[in-house]
Amino acid sequence: IHGKIFELIDGPDQKVAIAAPRGWGKTSCVALGLMARWILFRHTGFVVYINKSHDAASLQTENLRRELVTNREIKAFFGNFKHREVKNDEFDEVFSKKAWVAYDTLVWPRGAGQQVRGVLFKNDRPGLIVIDDLEDAEKIENEEIRKGWYEWLYSDVIKAVPRVGPQAKTWKIVYIDTLKHEDSVLQKLLESPEWKSVRLEACDDNFKSTAPNFMSDADIAKE
Repeated sequence: IHGKIFELIDGPDQKVAIAAPRGWGKTSCVALGLMARWILFRHTGFVVYINKSHDAASLQTENLRRELVTNREIKAFFGNFKHREVKNDEFDEVFSKKAWVAYDTLVWPRGAGQQVRGVLFKNDRPGLIVIDDLEDAEKIENEEIRKGWYEWLYSDVIKAVPRVGPQAKTWKIVYIDTLKHEDSVLQKLLESPEWKSVRLEACDDNFKSTAPNFMSDADIAKE
């Protein structure tokens, strides 16, 4: 069920939007797996992970760190995972809360609306930005909040990536969420020609499972 997603995020497009149902491993399999790959293969020196709040983002990045430390397959292929806290002279202490360094890559959790643009780590701008479950289901009915999320995405987040030099061609922004509103940020990205996107659904119009080996028709009916 993740094949179309992996094809998209492994492809050449730098702005990617993914819509998938809840329970399909968007965070555990896709978001955290993607960040782990970029860290372990040294694809970038600066990863930003964004969730609906800073606390939620910090929780998931701690889950990532724990997996990198304890996963036996990672140890077998890459050796013992080296990580440390950020030093104040490396990264502005105003922004360093819950940030950590894996090998030479900074992992920086952020919440919706927090500053991302204009921040450097060792002269690097974010090479990978993963935006996961940004739109809060309890707030998404508010038109002003939806507008604010969309404006922040374009005025702050997208402008945080490198604009010149070799890194200007290698950065990637991946937006992952469940469709929660017809006027959501995700819906706008799915319709935008600037974003390469995929929309996965658990069932068709007749409530037949699109991935029966993963979720049966009976499971769909219960949902």
